[in-house]
Amino acid sequence: MYLGSCVLGYFAGLPLRKWSARLAWLDPAQNFLVLFLIFAMGLRIGSNEEAVRSIGSYGLYALVFTVVVLLFSMLSVSLIRRLLGYDRYGEKGSSGNAPGRPQEAYGVSGTGSNTLKMVGLVAAGLLIGHLLVKNSVLNAETLGTASGKCITVGLCSLLVMIGMSLGLEGKIASDIRSAGRIAFILPLAVAAGTFAGSALCSLFLPLSLRECFAIGSGFGWYSLSSGIILDAGYVAAGTIAFMHNVMRELFSVIFIPVAAQKCGWLEAVALPGSPAMDVCLPVAARATNARIGICSFVTGFLLSLAVPFIVPLFL
Repeated sequence: MYLGSCVLGYFAGLPLRKWSARLAWLDPAQNFLVLFLIFAMGLRIGSNEEAVRSIGSYGLYALVFTVVVLLFSMLSVSLIRRLLGYDRYGEKGSSGNAPGRPQEAYGVSGTGSNTLKMVGLVAAGLLIGHLLVKNSVLNAETLGTASGKCITVGLCSLLVMIGMSLGLEGKIASDIRSAGRIAFILPLAVAAGTFAGSALCSLFLPLSLRECFAIGSGFGWYSLSSGIILDAGYVAAGTIAFMHNVMRELFSVIFIPVAAQKCGWLEAVALPGSPAMDVCLPVAARATNARIGICSFVTGFLLSLAVPFIVPLFL
């Protein structure tokens, strides 16, 4: 569905290239939808009683785990790209200047202001969702379903617009060619960094090495990985896995623009893991360029394929 939305937008944009000046509204519309999605994600989490309850008991462990895994994922990608001779923009060699459109066109300028907006919207969504359920204005199932549909519709709309932007530029084929092997090496580097961070967490968190590996190998897919862990009888690890993977997705949405500007474009794509192919793809594409957006999709797709096979190996 997500890939189809992007492809649909791309082919819709191709015949509109000569009228691209009239489609200047695409950029502000995409910015609005990104902010809307962030709020809806907070609302969905706030409506989930399990998530709210676990914030108090296991939230700190999940927060520490998430920070360590994100840092090690970026460090692993940074090391690999340097060994392979890629610069901070994912280009072979060292160019010194960002390729493609200027960074400002992707919302990277004013990073501090954008980050504050995103954090505020997530917090507002969490609070509103929790209060609506707590005060019985809406039940958790109704609010969770409604916010989930809003996310799906908003995300598909956003991906259609991103596809149209790619179609208006008309460089998708060259972008795929230029992405090269790094697009397929990137998910391996993300996985290596995730497991290294997970192993470190097992040294100071009340979790075994196997549990930490199982939590980390969810790669941000909280709806699947935490269910597998809980089904295996690991209640604490399953709850922490749920919180960690939710945090990995949310923190990635917020900090991808920061990482793209301060660390590197490939390092920014390393943050989300599985959500790099859907929820975080629009943010990554706007913080970098179309070629790195393709790397983001491939990374999320391959890591998502691995989750149902890798998580049970550690249980």
